[in-house]
Amino acid sequence: MSQRVRALTVDWTRCTGCGVCELVCSFTHEGYFNPALSRIRVFRIHERGIHFPVACLDCVDPPCVAACPTTACHIDQSVPVVRVEERQCIGCRECVAACPFGAAHFNPFTGKAYQCDMCSGQPACVPQCYPGALSFEPVEGMGVRKGRNHAERRVRSALPGLPSTEAATA
Repeated sequence: MSQRVRALTVDWTRCTGCGVCELVCSFTHEGYFNPALSRIRVFRIHERGIHFPVACLDCVDPPCVAACPTTACHIDQSVPVVRVEERQCIGCRECVAACPFGAAHFNPFTGKAYQCDMCSGQPACVPQCYPGALSFEPVEGMGVRKGRNHAERRVRSALPGLPSTEAATA
């Protein structure tokens, strides 16, 4: 029997770049409507007409986890997602630099790194996405961590020229 995992998926062809997901995320986690504090970010490539929300893709071998000099950035096996424990984070920004997708961020107010943890299984951004570009749906038959890597392939097909995950860990 295959494992079922729910994954945050993005249909970049439906994204309008409105930024509501960023606002909802920042308000849910920080109490402020501030896209700079959002765990999901909308990349806007105007010359191509592409808007693409990016949150943590939960790579199979996350470069952010490998780069963290403490255990602050780790894989939470209960969900499973990559998490940054604020009380253990020393603010070195190594995880932010290591993420090839721009999914890890640094909060200048707290001096700590952070990234999307899918709101522990109830992403606040999904129901607020009025064009329906975001969904949180079951992914079957690919294993827990590998199930989310389909998102990495979709990002790479939409945005050719991104650095490889392997290059980020070398």
